[in-house]
Amino acid sequence: GHLAASCATLFRNDSERPDFALLCYAVLTLGEGTHKGTAENFLGEDKHDPVAQAKWSPVNNVNRTCPPTFLWTTDTDVAVPPLLNTYAMFEACKREGIDVEMISFDHGHHGLGIPKNDPKIASWTDTCRLWLKKRNFID
Repeated sequence: GHLAASCATLFRNDSERPDFALLCYAVLTLGEGTHKGTAENFLGEDKHDPVAQAKWSPVNNVNRTCPPTFLWTTDTDVAVPPLLNTYAMFEACKREGIDVEMISFDHGHHGLGIPKNDPKIASWTDTCRLWLKKRNFID
């Protein structure tokens, strides 16, 4: 998720810009209180440096040229806190005028994917499919 969001926010020119971003319970900030493993793996020795954390947090790099973005999360994800990540990214996209849609489910752990035993959460794929169709990314 962090890599996909970085691609959607840190591209240097139009040829690098993805057509859309699909971010599922993604790590979108490397600051205090979020997923420590991503910060450690991505920032290495700078994992506690607030300047590096801010610089490499996709939520801080959203600008008006970013692609349309689809987000989903669960409110009970303790690994990647939704308020610091998905909700913050949604707000950043809204501020910059990015076409954004977000789904948040009231239950579920991190890394669910498409759970066969939970049709409510599995429905995110149908919502995403409609979102992609509406924007002519798929037929």
